[in-house]
Amino acid sequence: MTEVPSSGRQGPGQERYDDEISLVDLWLVLVRRKWFVFLVIILCTAAGLVYALTQPVQYEYKTNIELARVHAGSDRYKDLELVMSRENSMSLLELVIIPAKREQLLEEHDAVPRVNIADQGDHHLLLISTGEPQKKDQVIRLHKMVAEELAGVHAQQFKKAKLSRIKPFENKADMIHEQIQTLEDLLHILTARSQEKDGISSIVDAQQMGDIRRELVQVRRDRVETESVIETIEELSHPTQINFLGVESENPVGTNKSLVAALSLVLGVMLGIFGAFFAEFIAKAKMAAREQ
Repeated sequence: MTEVPSSGRQGPGQERYDDEISLVDLWLVLVRRKWFVFLVIILCTAAGLVYALTQPVQYEYKTNIELARVHAGSDRYKDLELVMSRENSMSLLELVIIPAKREQLLEEHDAVPRVNIADQGDHHLLLISTGEPQKKDQVIRLHKMVAEELAGVHAQQFKKAKLSRIKPFENKADMIHEQIQTLEDLLHILTARSQEKDGISSIVDAQQMGDIRRELVQVRRDRVETESVIETIEELSHPTQINFLGVESENPVGTNKSLVAALSLVLGVMLGIFGAFFAEFIAKAKMAAREQ
């Protein structure tokens, strides 16, 4: 038996199937279904525009809270300590204070803006809310309530912390004052006695008076330095306070309408092309079913 080599020839009853994709055929499909593609693009773009235009204009509102701190040493600007760490203050705000204040405002309003917390470093925290311009007063009220509650929690700790820093220097200042009073009294006695004596006794008293005066100068210098430290602690220590309240962002935030419109157009083109090919497939499948 002689084998007939496979040469790609087809018999009269055979059909030839070509699995290669022709770009021309794809283009012809799009041309035939162009109105379908245009309709999908128009519908998607219109839906995107409607969504973008119906979204309310919103702004970002920020409140800066400066946490309570006390001066704890000799460095005028660096040696400062928070009465409560930023981490603990943020946890207190997030888990306790903000939910409680939002719940309180929910009794008066149907909806209350959310409040996010940002760490500004050092001793600053930032309260951030997003809302419509007509709700600005509500946001400001909520931020103020939250900040004042936090300040109230810090107040007692601040008072104790500042007192613990100042008290040793106040005690030292009292001791210096007593020492100065003693030296001045002694100097007064020696001065009066020296006026009544002559000779060697007066010379000895004069030497003692000179020593006392030098000691007084040093002690008074110590008093000035101690009082300066107390003033520094008073000056640089302060309770939790609001630096600015509910500052509105310059530009709206949230949905970018131009971006939504552009994405809707791109999505419409993709869906239109896919839908055209799918419709062509369905049409050919029905045609093939009728021919069988």
